[in-house]
Amino acid sequence: MAISRDTISHYFHLPIDRAAKRLNVSLSVFKKQCREIGIQRWPYRKIKSLQTMIADFQDQRGDAETNGNIQDIIARLKDEIKHIEQNPNLEVTNSTRQLRQRYWKAKHQQRSQKKEPINLELSLACPTSADVEPLNIVYPSNYAGYEDMNGGSDSDSDEQQLEKDA
Repeated sequence: MAISRDTISHYFHLPIDRAAKRLNVSLSVFKKQCREIGIQRWPYRKIKSLQTMIADFQDQRGDAETNGNIQDIIARLKDEIKHIEQNPNLEVTNSTRQLRQRYWKAKHQQRSQKKEPINLELSLACPTSADVEPLNIVYPSNYAGYEDMNGGSDSDSDEQQLEKDA
């Protein structure tokens, strides 16, 4: 029994094993049929992540400007879900990926601190160069202990160089 892409798309909101069970096919047959119609990866986790973000943003309250920003974010996330449902092989956009990373980081901080809820005022805009701190890279000023890393012996090329210098 061949399953159409339209039929399968109605089950994207479920994990793949539950979708296969609802369609009365084994998981391996279901995966094979998905690949035959062009679905390489089951989009449940992408969609679930975006739906969770939408629900949390809808629960958040703020002033008029914040609500306008939140409504814009929710509309973009819903649009992203529609695109994924139409083509499950699509990756989420970079702006959505960055938003999702900032969102989950804020949620993690909220859970780890167990204090007042953190305001999730996030935007889809990329951070500006003023918002980004440069990396502090420390370069060693001397190579003391380098011999210890190599087992305490010099390499053949070092010995040859010493012979040329002498």
